[in-house]
Amino acid sequence: MTEEEIKAEIQRMLDAGIDRSEIDRFAQTAVREMKAKAIDSRKKETPAVSQPKATGSESVSGTSESPGIKHASINQMKEGVSWLQAEGDFVKKMNEYYKDSGVTFQEAAAGKDRFTMYDTSTDSTSKEFDIPNVLSTGGQTATWEGVNQNVVNFFDRDKKIDKKFKKQKTNAENIIAEKLEDNEFLTSVLGQDYDFGYAEKQKRGGKGEDYEMILKALKNQVGKFGGIFGGRFEANPDFSGMSEQAIEQVIASAVTKKFKKDQALKSNEKEIELATTIKEENTTTARIDSTNRQAKINTLNEEGMALHLGQAKIKTLERGSQDYIKQEEINKEILKKYEGW
Repeated sequence: MTEEEIKAEIQRMLDAGIDRSEIDRFAQTAVREMKAKAIDSRKKETPAVSQPKATGSESVSGTSESPGIKHASINQMKEGVSWLQAEGDFVKKMNEYYKDSGVTFQEAAAGKDRFTMYDTSTDSTSKEFDIPNVLSTGGQTATWEGVNQNVVNFFDRDKKIDKKFKKQKTNAENIIAEKLEDNEFLTSVLGQDYDFGYAEKQKRGGKGEDYEMILKALKNQVGKFGGIFGGRFEANPDFSGMSEQAIEQVIASAVTKKFKKDQALKSNEKEIELATTIKEENTTTARIDSTNRQAKINTLNEEGMALHLGQAKIKTLERGSQDYIKQEEINKEILKKYEGW
């Protein structure tokens, strides 16, 4: 079967409601047979070409010359990457693996099984690279060894950080950070009694519904929108050395920092409230260990929440009653399990 025939058959099976496991078995068999035929055909048509030997910066083991970077191995790169959405799976995995590297992975074009890498420190983007997938034209000849090498090479390339860009980026970061601490500005964008959780992207822990609003409002602080439909963005002269993507990266990072800070503050308030409640109810003389609290500051653990709910329940019961005494004992048991107390 050809690639198009395989796709058509898969679509027919999906439309017919056939079980996904059966579709997967068919696809794997069909793809394996097609790949085998393609390899056999290439052997007949072209002479064998020896592969270049790996150098010290290449990657099968996941090591390279990139300072401070332990690269993903070939197996780590390809594990969990499905043939139906190869580029999406790969980009998501790599962004998680390299999340603190300053390099982000992007889909070059949805459905094309190609990706690019963007370096936030230099405002530069790699060329497009194919992801191995027999269901796409470029993917049929791509290899995971090649993908691994392309990633390593991008990290190991000679970086030239433009002084103008670096200075403008720092200024943009300061302006954006200042605006995100301006309650009047946030209220004008998000409305009264706003919840900043809605301004953070879902993939970063927020609800995401207001992200586009805050993104546009913050971009207006360093540039302006124009064009017939007002959708074309142009940076102010003071930020002319930054691409629109660089500005959006600065905003995304600042929004995440603001979101995490707000989360920490809210969690801290909950822990203080819980500690006060425990003391008032006289269930124990527990003390808060500041080091443990800081380590858990982003959220109460399961026992902490259970105790919080238990304290809320005991307030509805008559002091001294059997139900009150029973709930008090339950709270004490939960308290023993509550980490950090």
